[in-house]
Amino acid sequence: MNRLQTWIASGLIMLAGGSALNAQVKITQSDLPKAGTTIYFSTTTDSVDVSSTGASQTWDFSKVHPTQNDTDQYATPTGVYFLAFFGNIAEKTKVVGQTGYAFYKSSSSEWTQTGSGFKVPVANTDAPLKFSKPDKIYALPMTYSDKWSDTFGISQKVSLGLFSVTIAIHGRRSTVVDGYGTISTPYVSNVKCIRLKSDIKETDSFYIGYQNDRTEYKWMAPGYKYPLMYVIETNGALGKTYTITYLDSARTIINPNAPKPDFTAVPDSNISTGDTLTLKNNTTGFGVNSWAISPGSEANGDFMFVNKTTAGSANPQVVFAKSGKYTVSLTVNSFVNGTGTLTKKDYLNVSQAQAPIVDFMIDKALHNPGQSVTLRDISTNKPTRWSWTITPHDFSFVTGTDSTSRNPQLIFSKEGKYSVKLVASNNAGTGNSSKSDYIVITTNGIEEASVNTDIVHIYPNPAHDAVQISLTRSGLSLSKVSWQIIDMSGRAVLAGFATQPLISLETLPTGSYILRLSGSDVLVRKMLIKE
Repeated sequence: MNRLQTWIASGLIMLAGGSALNAQVKITQSDLPKAGTTIYFSTTTDSVDVSSTGASQTWDFSKVHPTQNDTDQYATPTGVYFLAFFGNIAEKTKVVGQTGYAFYKSSSSEWTQTGSGFKVPVANTDAPLKFSKPDKIYALPMTYSDKWSDTFGISQKVSLGLFSVTIAIHGRRSTVVDGYGTISTPYVSNVKCIRLKSDIKETDSFYIGYQNDRTEYKWMAPGYKYPLMYVIETNGALGKTYTITYLDSARTIINPNAPKPDFTAVPDSNISTGDTLTLKNNTTGFGVNSWAISPGSEANGDFMFVNKTTAGSANPQVVFAKSGKYTVSLTVNSFVNGTGTLTKKDYLNVSQAQAPIVDFMIDKALHNPGQSVTLRDISTNKPTRWSWTITPHDFSFVTGTDSTSRNPQLIFSKEGKYSVKLVASNNAGTGNSSKSDYIVITTNGIEEASVNTDIVHIYPNPAHDAVQISLTRSGLSLSKVSWQIIDMSGRAVLAGFATQPLISLETLPTGSYILRLSGSDVLVRKMLIKE
């Protein structure tokens, strides 16, 4: 043999040897499940390319995202199935929509499905369905380029209590081992494997002649007991659909397509006993809602759903009878994409309701007749009802407000000083506050005007960075005195309470202002200069 012939022969040997090395992937009986085998697998909704076939392929499915994790368990048949499928392996699965079993016979030459079994809903009895012609899933041993084809079927009458039906399933499975190479998934990397493609033509008369045609793709490797990747392509009336599973480990998976619940408390998560709270569902998409509140329960009277809402309503309304912190959970089931749950621990802070501590303020210090005046309720403990009394009565309510509005607006027709009283209440009780000569209506414009001028001192004035408030009359409570700084247009630009007597002026431009102090027994307006 000359050198060229030697090179060619050597190359052919190397090529043949390389192909033989990969083609040596072989699946035998020991590589398939037996009684006692437990398999973990995951499903994915990502797309998978099944088009690559032939020798020395590299199948990379490592980027797929698991959407659900489940367990496949194989056991020895028991009960009525023991006699019907003695010596077989039982796999827990779904049969005609019911929890049931698929039964397999394992030998060194083939792995076949010999039948199924399910619990008849009406009679509540187990019904073995033994194939008259088993479905040959695998011809063993399997290696690249192997192929087989065979028919399978069953025709069996099943009693459903007062009547019976005949279950008839007939089909043909044609399989070819159409590729070999390496596969990577989220569970394995670069594992040598073979790929099987099975075309199944099946008619199922239990579903009134349902045509269950499909193509199955399986990537299998020695020792793994389950396909490393398993794709079922079904051709239905709506086109092709895919069921994709792969061998995996046990894991907790959040389905990326599952609902993502979201909710808020309206009006607020800080409420009092007796208040009506709305749990507003902000979840996008359709689903069935289920709300849970803990600790306590509706049955024990800790809280109750009101206004014809329930724990299954989209936006339930709740009233709490007991104070404390409550955890809220919302579970949304979309049926198609599974279930999502959001839990907010100690989300609601329910305090014992107390009668309001009443206080109010005015929008600006001085008004002209005909100008709109706004009174603002600043009471604590969340009053729900208000009643205003203003004397004398030379005014009218405007903008749709009245004496029961929380923040009424008024227009005064005459100059003078007006006293204001507010009575506010909630489910826990009532409180009130009165301020004499609180509103000053004048045509003299904005000027320094004071009542009881001897009880207040401000310094320095003119001021640069800050001004200090000092009350000179003993017995006055700073906590009951509020202040406002008002510009020359009559607009309040700063406000606060005299409990913080040092007022920062850094945000104000230079100019002239009115400093107004008001309380139940003090009303002072003094000119303030900012340098």
